[in-house]
Amino acid sequence: MLLPLLVAFVVSLAAFNSLLAYVDELVHESSRELLPAVTLQADVQKVITLLRDKTNSVDTYLELEQYIFSIDHKLANLKSIDFGHVEEVDAIDRASLTWELTRDTIQNIPELKRQQNNDELELLNDALNDMQVELDVILYVASEEVDVIVDQAGATRDRAGMQIGLTLLLALVMASLFGHILAQSILHPLSLLHDGAEQFGKGNFKHRVEIKSHDELGRVAYAFNRMAVRLDRSLRSLRRLSTRDYLTDLLNTREFYRVLEAEMVRAQRYEESFSLLLVDADHFKNINDTYGHQSGDKVLRMLAKHLRAQVRNVDVPARVGGEEFAVILPNTVDEAALKIAERIRLAIAESAVELSDQEKTEVKVTVSIGLAGYPRSASDVRGLFHQADMALYNAKQAGRNRVSIA
Repeated sequence: MLLPLLVAFVVSLAAFNSLLAYVDELVHESSRELLPAVTLQADVQKVITLLRDKTNSVDTYLELEQYIFSIDHKLANLKSIDFGHVEEVDAIDRASLTWELTRDTIQNIPELKRQQNNDELELLNDALNDMQVELDVILYVASEEVDVIVDQAGATRDRAGMQIGLTLLLALVMASLFGHILAQSILHPLSLLHDGAEQFGKGNFKHRVEIKSHDELGRVAYAFNRMAVRLDRSLRSLRRLSTRDYLTDLLNTREFYRVLEAEMVRAQRYEESFSLLLVDADHFKNINDTYGHQSGDKVLRMLAKHLRAQVRNVDVPARVGGEEFAVILPNTVDEAALKIAERIRLAIAESAVELSDQEKTEVKVTVSIGLAGYPRSASDVRGLFHQADMALYNAKQAGRNRVSIA
Protein backbone atom coordinates (compact mmCIF):
# COMPACT_ATOMS: atom_id res chain seq x y z
CA MET A 1 0.00 0.00 0.00
CA LEU A 2 2.81 2.38 0.87
CA LEU A 3 5.12 1.45 -2.05
CA PRO A 4 3.08 3.18 -4.81
CA LEU A 5 2.75 6.21 -2.57
CA LEU A 6 6.52 6.29 -1.99
CA VAL A 7 7.23 5.95 -5.73
CA ALA A 8 4.77 8.71 -6.52
CA PHE A 9 6.34 10.95 -3.92
CA VAL A 10 9.92 10.38 -5.17
CA VAL A 11 9.06 10.94 -8.85
CA SER A 12 6.96 14.00 -8.11
CA LEU A 13 9.65 15.53 -5.92
CA ALA A 14 12.32 15.00 -8.59
CA ALA A 15 10.21 16.59 -11.34
CA PHE A 16 9.17 19.40 -9.03
CA ASN A 17 12.74 20.29 -7.99
CA SER A 18 13.90 20.14 -11.60
CA LEU A 19 11.21 22.58 -12.66
CA LEU A 20 11.93 24.94 -9.76
CA ALA A 21 15.64 25.07 -10.55
CA TYR A 22 14.91 25.72 -14.21
CA VAL A 23 12.37 28.48 -13.61
CA ASP A 24 14.55 30.14 -10.96
CA GLU A 25 17.53 30.20 -13.32
CA LEU A 26 15.47 31.72 -16.16
CA VAL A 27 13.99 34.39 -13.89
CA HIS A 28 17.45 35.36 -12.64
CA GLU A 29 18.88 35.50 -16.18
CA SER A 30 16.05 37.65 -17.54
CA SER A 31 16.29 40.09 -14.61
CA ARG A 32 20.07 40.32 -14.98
CA GLU A 33 19.72 41.36 -18.63
CA LEU A 34 16.65 43.59 -18.49
CA LEU A 35 17.33 45.76 -15.43
CA PRO A 36 20.77 47.18 -16.42
CA ALA A 37 19.48 48.07 -19.90
CA VAL A 38 16.36 49.76 -18.50
CA THR A 39 18.31 51.86 -15.96
CA LEU A 40 20.90 52.80 -18.61
CA GLN A 41 18.08 53.97 -20.88
CA ALA A 42 16.80 56.16 -18.05
CA ASP A 43 20.23 57.81 -17.67
CA VAL A 44 20.59 58.42 -21.43
CA GLN A 45 17.08 59.93 -21.50
CA LYS A 46 18.10 62.26 -18.64
CA VAL A 47 21.15 63.44 -20.60
CA ILE A 48 18.88 64.12 -23.61
CA THR A 49 16.60 66.16 -21.33
CA LEU A 50 19.56 68.18 -20.00
CA LEU A 51 20.79 68.67 -23.58
CA ARG A 52 17.44 70.20 -24.55
CA ASP A 53 17.24 72.38 -21.43
CA LYS A 54 17.77 76.01 -22.31
CA THR A 55 19.32 77.01 -18.97
CA ASN A 56 23.04 76.80 -18.15
CA SER A 57 23.05 76.68 -14.34
CA VAL A 58 25.86 75.19 -12.26
CA ASP A 59 23.46 72.54 -10.95
CA THR A 60 22.81 71.48 -14.54
CA TYR A 61 26.56 71.01 -15.17
CA LEU A 62 27.01 68.96 -11.99
CA GLU A 63 23.99 66.80 -12.80
CA LEU A 64 25.36 66.22 -16.31
CA GLU A 65 28.71 65.04 -14.90
CA GLN A 66 26.92 62.62 -12.56
CA TYR A 67 24.96 61.05 -15.41
CA ILE A 68 28.05 60.77 -17.62
CA PHE A 69 29.81 58.85 -14.81
CA SER A 70 26.70 56.68 -14.28
CA ILE A 71 26.47 55.83 -18.00
CA ASP A 72 30.18 54.89 -18.09
CA HIS A 73 29.67 52.54 -15.15
CA LYS A 74 26.46 50.93 -16.46
CA LEU A 75 27.89 50.45 -19.95
CA ALA A 76 30.84 48.63 -18.40
CA ASN A 77 28.44 46.43 -16.43
CA LEU A 78 26.42 45.63 -19.55
CA LYS A 79 29.53 44.68 -21.50
CA SER A 80 30.53 42.30 -18.70
CA ILE A 81 27.26 40.33 -19.01
CA ASP A 82 27.50 37.13 -21.03
CA PHE A 83 24.54 37.65 -23.36
CA GLY A 84 23.32 34.63 -25.25
CA HIS A 85 22.40 36.42 -28.49
CA VAL A 86 24.67 38.04 -31.08
CA GLU A 87 22.10 40.83 -31.58
CA GLU A 88 22.47 41.90 -27.94
CA VAL A 89 26.28 41.82 -28.05
CA ASP A 90 26.33 43.84 -31.30
CA ALA A 91 23.83 46.35 -29.91
CA ILE A 92 25.96 46.86 -26.78
CA ASP A 93 29.10 47.32 -28.91
CA ARG A 94 27.35 49.88 -31.11
CA ALA A 95 25.96 51.75 -28.11
CA SER A 96 29.42 51.77 -26.47
CA LEU A 97 31.06 53.02 -29.66
CA THR A 98 28.50 55.82 -30.00
CA TRP A 99 29.09 56.80 -26.38
CA GLU A 100 32.88 56.80 -26.81
CA LEU A 101 32.61 59.04 -29.89
CA THR A 102 30.29 61.55 -28.22
CA ARG A 103 31.28 61.45 -24.54
CA ASP A 104 33.90 64.22 -24.71
CA THR A 105 31.56 66.43 -26.72
CA ILE A 106 28.72 65.84 -24.21
CA GLN A 107 30.99 67.15 -21.45
CA ASN A 108 31.26 70.36 -23.47
CA ILE A 109 27.47 70.85 -23.72
CA PRO A 110 27.58 74.01 -21.54
CA GLU A 111 30.18 75.56 -23.87
CA LEU A 112 28.18 74.55 -26.95
CA LYS A 113 25.08 76.17 -25.46
CA ARG A 114 26.96 79.37 -24.72
CA GLN A 115 28.24 79.39 -28.32
CA GLN A 116 24.70 78.52 -29.52
CA ASN A 117 26.19 75.75 -31.66
CA ASN A 118 22.82 74.24 -32.57
CA ASP A 119 24.24 71.96 -35.28
CA GLU A 120 26.60 70.24 -32.84
CA LEU A 121 23.86 70.00 -30.20
CA GLU A 122 21.53 68.41 -32.77
CA LEU A 123 24.22 65.86 -33.69
CA LEU A 124 24.61 64.99 -29.99
CA ASN A 125 20.85 64.58 -29.69
CA ASP A 126 20.80 62.23 -32.71
CA ALA A 127 23.71 60.19 -31.29
CA LEU A 128 21.99 59.76 -27.93
CA ASN A 129 18.77 58.74 -29.67
CA ASP A 130 20.83 56.15 -31.61
CA MET A 131 22.02 54.79 -28.23
CA GLN A 132 18.39 54.53 -27.11
CA VAL A 133 17.61 52.53 -30.26
CA GLU A 134 20.46 50.10 -29.56
CA LEU A 135 19.28 49.66 -25.96
CA ASP A 136 15.78 49.00 -27.31
CA VAL A 137 17.30 46.11 -29.30
CA ILE A 138 18.60 44.60 -26.04
CA LEU A 139 15.21 44.99 -24.36
CA TYR A 140 13.44 43.53 -27.38
CA VAL A 141 15.67 40.46 -27.50
CA ALA A 142 15.35 40.02 -23.73
CA SER A 143 11.56 40.26 -24.04
CA GLU A 144 11.65 37.54 -26.67
CA GLU A 145 13.63 35.43 -24.21
CA VAL A 146 10.81 35.94 -21.68
CA ASP A 147 8.39 34.57 -24.30
CA VAL A 148 10.65 31.55 -24.70
CA ILE A 149 10.62 31.15 -20.90
CA VAL A 150 6.83 31.06 -20.99
CA ASP A 151 6.79 28.29 -23.61
CA GLN A 152 9.55 26.26 -21.98
CA ALA A 153 8.06 26.59 -18.50
CA GLY A 154 4.71 25.41 -19.86
CA ALA A 155 6.29 22.44 -21.61
CA THR A 156 8.25 21.49 -18.49
CA ARG A 157 5.12 21.78 -16.39
CA ASP A 158 3.23 19.51 -18.79
CA ARG A 159 6.00 16.89 -18.69
CA ALA A 160 6.08 16.99 -14.91
CA GLY A 161 2.30 16.60 -14.76
CA MET A 162 2.42 13.64 -17.13
CA GLN A 163 5.09 11.90 -15.07
CA ILE A 164 3.15 12.45 -11.88
CA GLY A 165 -0.09 11.27 -13.49
CA LEU A 166 1.42 8.05 -14.92
CA THR A 167 3.00 7.22 -11.58
CA LEU A 168 -0.18 7.82 -9.63
CA LEU A 169 -2.11 5.45 -11.93
CA LEU A 170 0.02 2.59 -10.61
CA ALA A 171 -0.85 3.30 -6.98
CA LEU A 172 -3.74 1.78 -5.03
CA VAL A 173 -6.98 3.67 -4.35
CA MET A 174 -5.69 5.22 -1.17
CA ALA A 175 -2.32 6.06 -2.74
CA SER A 176 -4.08 7.47 -5.84
CA LEU A 177 -6.21 9.77 -3.71
CA PHE A 178 -3.16 11.00 -1.83
CA GLY A 179 -1.26 11.49 -5.10
CA HIS A 180 -4.13 13.50 -6.54
CA ILE A 181 -4.08 15.87 -3.55
CA LEU A 182 -0.28 16.21 -3.86
CA ALA A 183 -0.53 16.92 -7.59
CA GLN A 184 -3.09 19.65 -7.00
CA SER A 185 -0.87 21.32 -4.41
CA ILE A 186 1.96 21.45 -6.96
CA LEU A 187 0.29 22.00 -10.30
CA HIS A 188 -1.91 24.90 -9.23
CA PRO A 189 1.07 27.04 -8.09
CA LEU A 190 2.92 26.03 -11.27
CA SER A 191 -0.06 27.20 -13.30
CA LEU A 192 0.05 30.51 -11.45
CA LEU A 193 3.76 30.82 -12.24
CA HIS A 194 3.08 30.00 -15.88
CA ASP A 195 0.32 32.63 -16.07
CA GLY A 196 2.58 35.17 -14.35
CA ALA A 197 5.38 34.55 -16.84
CA GLU A 198 2.91 35.08 -19.70
CA GLN A 199 1.75 38.38 -18.19
CA PHE A 200 5.33 39.60 -17.71
CA GLY A 201 6.13 38.57 -21.28
CA LYS A 202 3.28 40.83 -22.47
CA GLY A 203 4.68 43.76 -20.48
CA ASN A 204 2.03 43.65 -17.71
CA PHE A 205 4.33 44.27 -14.75
CA LYS A 206 1.38 45.15 -12.49
CA HIS A 207 0.48 41.45 -12.37
CA ARG A 208 1.48 39.53 -9.23
CA VAL A 209 1.86 35.78 -8.69
CA GLU A 210 -0.38 35.03 -5.70
CA ILE A 211 1.43 32.17 -3.93
CA LYS A 212 1.47 32.69 -0.15
CA SER A 213 3.42 29.59 0.87
CA HIS A 214 6.94 29.75 2.31
CA ASP A 215 8.29 26.79 0.35
CA GLU A 216 10.28 26.73 -2.91
CA LEU A 217 7.24 27.77 -4.96
CA GLY A 218 6.68 30.71 -2.65
CA ARG A 219 10.31 31.81 -3.10
CA VAL A 220 10.03 31.56 -6.89
CA ALA A 221 6.82 33.62 -6.80
CA TYR A 222 8.59 36.17 -4.59
CA ALA A 223 11.44 36.40 -7.14
CA PHE A 224 8.91 36.86 -9.96
CA ASN A 225 7.12 39.64 -8.09
CA ARG A 226 10.32 41.46 -7.13
CA MET A 227 11.45 41.42 -10.75
CA ALA A 228 8.07 42.85 -11.82
CA VAL A 229 8.27 45.62 -9.21
CA ARG A 230 11.75 46.67 -10.35
CA LEU A 231 10.82 46.64 -14.02
CA ASP A 232 7.55 48.50 -13.39
CA ARG A 233 9.38 51.16 -11.36
CA SER A 234 11.98 51.62 -14.09
CA LEU A 235 9.35 51.89 -16.81
CA ARG A 236 7.33 54.41 -14.78
CA SER A 237 10.49 56.43 -14.22
CA LEU A 238 11.18 56.43 -17.96
CA ARG A 239 7.62 57.54 -18.71
CA ARG A 240 7.88 60.37 -16.18
CA LEU A 241 11.21 61.53 -17.58
CA SER A 242 9.73 61.65 -21.06
CA THR A 243 6.65 63.70 -20.05
CA ARG A 244 7.83 66.04 -17.25
CA ASP A 245 9.96 69.18 -17.25
CA TYR A 246 12.92 68.42 -14.99
CA LEU A 247 13.08 71.89 -13.38
CA THR A 248 9.40 72.56 -12.54
CA ASP A 249 7.94 69.00 -12.66
CA LEU A 250 5.14 70.32 -14.88
CA LEU A 251 4.29 68.67 -18.19
CA ASN A 252 6.92 69.33 -20.85
CA THR A 253 6.20 70.76 -24.29
CA ARG A 254 5.72 67.46 -26.10
CA GLU A 255 3.30 66.05 -23.52
CA PHE A 256 1.43 69.38 -23.35
CA TYR A 257 0.71 69.32 -27.08
CA ARG A 258 -0.44 65.70 -26.85
CA VAL A 259 -2.89 66.59 -24.05
CA LEU A 260 -4.04 69.71 -25.94
CA GLU A 261 -4.76 67.63 -29.07
CA ALA A 262 -6.70 65.11 -26.96
CA GLU A 263 -8.72 67.88 -25.29
CA MET A 264 -9.55 69.37 -28.70
CA VAL A 265 -10.77 65.98 -29.97
CA ARG A 266 -12.86 65.48 -26.83
CA ALA A 267 -14.41 68.95 -27.03
CA GLN A 268 -15.25 68.51 -30.72
CA ARG A 269 -16.79 65.08 -30.14
CA TYR A 270 -19.03 66.17 -27.26
CA GLU A 271 -19.57 69.76 -28.50
CA GLU A 272 -18.01 71.25 -25.38
CA SER A 273 -15.75 74.25 -24.79
CA PHE A 274 -12.40 74.83 -23.13
CA SER A 275 -9.82 77.61 -22.72
CA LEU A 276 -6.06 77.94 -23.10
CA LEU A 277 -3.86 80.27 -21.02
CA LEU A 278 -0.34 81.30 -22.06
CA VAL A 279 1.58 82.71 -19.08
CA ASP A 280 4.89 84.53 -19.56
CA ALA A 281 7.15 86.03 -16.87
CA ASP A 282 7.71 89.77 -17.32
CA HIS A 283 11.32 91.01 -17.67
CA PHE A 284 12.67 87.54 -16.90
CA LYS A 285 15.89 88.20 -18.84
CA ASN A 286 16.69 91.04 -16.42
CA ILE A 287 16.49 88.57 -13.51
CA ASN A 288 18.92 86.17 -15.19
CA ASP A 289 21.29 89.01 -16.14
CA THR A 290 21.17 90.63 -12.68
CA TYR A 291 21.07 87.66 -10.30
CA GLY A 292 22.23 84.71 -12.42
CA HIS A 293 20.56 81.62 -13.89
CA GLN A 294 20.28 79.82 -10.54
CA SER A 295 18.10 82.65 -9.29
CA GLY A 296 16.16 82.46 -12.53
CA ASP A 297 15.54 78.77 -11.86
CA LYS A 298 14.15 79.64 -8.41
CA VAL A 299 11.76 82.11 -10.02
CA LEU A 300 10.58 79.50 -12.53
CA ARG A 301 9.97 76.98 -9.75
CA MET A 302 7.97 79.63 -7.86
CA LEU A 303 5.84 80.32 -10.95
CA ALA A 304 5.17 76.60 -11.37
CA LYS A 305 4.22 76.33 -7.69
CA HIS A 306 1.66 79.11 -8.01
CA LEU A 307 0.24 77.63 -11.20
CA ARG A 308 -0.37 74.30 -9.46
CA ALA A 309 -1.87 76.04 -6.43
CA GLN A 310 -4.27 78.33 -8.31
CA VAL A 311 -5.70 75.94 -10.91
CA ARG A 312 -8.17 73.11 -10.33
CA ASN A 313 -7.41 69.40 -10.27
CA VAL A 314 -8.90 68.98 -13.76
CA ASP A 315 -6.74 71.76 -15.25
CA VAL A 316 -3.44 70.93 -16.97
CA PRO A 317 -0.44 73.25 -16.33
CA ALA A 318 2.76 72.86 -18.38
CA ARG A 319 6.06 74.55 -19.13
CA VAL A 320 6.26 75.22 -22.88
CA GLY A 321 9.34 77.46 -23.11
CA GLY A 322 12.11 79.10 -21.12
CA GLU A 323 9.87 81.35 -19.00
CA GLU A 324 6.58 80.56 -20.73
CA PHE A 325 3.88 78.34 -19.25
CA ALA A 326 0.49 77.15 -20.46
CA VAL A 327 -2.68 75.94 -18.77
CA ILE A 328 -5.55 73.97 -20.33
CA LEU A 329 -8.92 74.71 -18.67
CA PRO A 330 -11.46 71.99 -19.63
CA ASN A 331 -15.15 73.02 -19.81
CA THR A 332 -14.18 76.58 -18.85
CA VAL A 333 -14.65 79.74 -20.99
CA ASP A 334 -15.23 83.49 -20.79
CA GLU A 335 -15.71 84.85 -17.26
CA ALA A 336 -14.79 81.60 -15.50
CA ALA A 337 -11.50 81.31 -17.44
CA LEU A 338 -10.76 85.01 -16.89
CA LYS A 339 -11.33 84.56 -13.14
CA ILE A 340 -8.74 81.74 -13.00
CA ALA A 341 -6.25 83.77 -15.07
CA GLU A 342 -6.63 86.80 -12.78
CA ARG A 343 -6.23 84.56 -9.73
CA ILE A 344 -2.93 83.26 -11.11
CA ARG A 345 -1.71 86.76 -11.99
CA LEU A 346 -2.56 88.23 -8.57
CA ALA A 347 -1.04 85.31 -6.62
CA ILE A 348 2.28 85.73 -8.46
CA ALA A 349 2.29 89.54 -8.27
CA GLU A 350 1.70 89.48 -4.50
CA SER A 351 4.51 87.00 -3.79
CA ALA A 352 8.28 87.31 -3.76
CA VAL A 353 11.19 84.92 -4.29
CA GLU A 354 14.04 84.83 -1.79
CA LEU A 355 17.18 84.50 -3.92
CA SER A 356 19.82 84.29 -1.15
CA ASP A 357 19.48 82.76 2.30
CA GLN A 358 22.46 84.77 3.60
CA GLU A 359 21.60 88.21 2.20
CA LYS A 360 17.82 87.71 2.26
CA THR A 361 17.59 89.13 -1.26
CA GLU A 362 14.05 89.05 -2.61
CA VAL A 363 12.69 89.77 -6.05
CA LYS A 364 9.11 90.30 -7.14
CA VAL A 365 7.89 88.90 -10.44
CA THR A 366 4.80 89.62 -12.51
CA VAL A 367 3.32 87.70 -15.42
CA SER A 368 1.36 88.57 -18.54
CA ILE A 369 -1.37 86.13 -19.60
CA GLY A 370 -3.03 85.53 -22.95
CA LEU A 371 -6.42 83.76 -22.95
CA ALA A 372 -8.12 82.04 -25.90
CA GLY A 373 -11.14 79.75 -25.96
CA TYR A 374 -12.50 76.98 -28.15
CA PRO A 375 -14.62 77.36 -30.23
CA ARG A 376 -14.96 81.15 -29.77
CA SER A 377 -11.34 82.04 -30.66
CA ALA A 378 -10.37 79.17 -32.99
CA SER A 379 -11.54 75.75 -34.17
CA ASP A 380 -8.23 73.85 -34.17
CA VAL A 381 -5.12 73.49 -31.99
CA ARG A 382 -2.82 75.59 -34.16
CA GLY A 383 -5.31 78.44 -34.39
CA LEU A 384 -6.12 78.32 -30.67
CA PHE A 385 -2.46 78.50 -29.68
CA HIS A 386 -1.89 81.34 -32.14
CA GLN A 387 -4.81 83.33 -30.72
CA ALA A 388 -3.59 82.83 -27.15
CA ASP A 389 -0.08 83.91 -28.22
CA MET A 390 -1.46 87.07 -29.87
CA ALA A 391 -3.43 87.84 -26.71
CA LEU A 392 -0.22 87.39 -24.67
CA TYR A 393 1.55 89.80 -27.03
CA ASN A 394 -1.22 92.35 -26.51
CA ALA A 395 -0.87 92.00 -22.72
CA LYS A 396 2.86 92.70 -23.03
CA GLN A 397 2.27 95.71 -25.27
CA ALA A 398 -0.37 97.09 -22.91
CA GLY A 399 2.10 97.34 -20.05
CA ARG A 400 2.51 93.77 -18.72
CA ASN A 401 1.12 92.29 -15.46
CA ARG A 402 -2.31 91.88 -17.00
CA VAL A 403 -4.62 89.37 -18.74
CA SER A 404 -5.59 89.86 -22.38
CA ILE A 405 -8.43 87.93 -24.05
CA ALA A 406 -8.22 86.83 -27.68
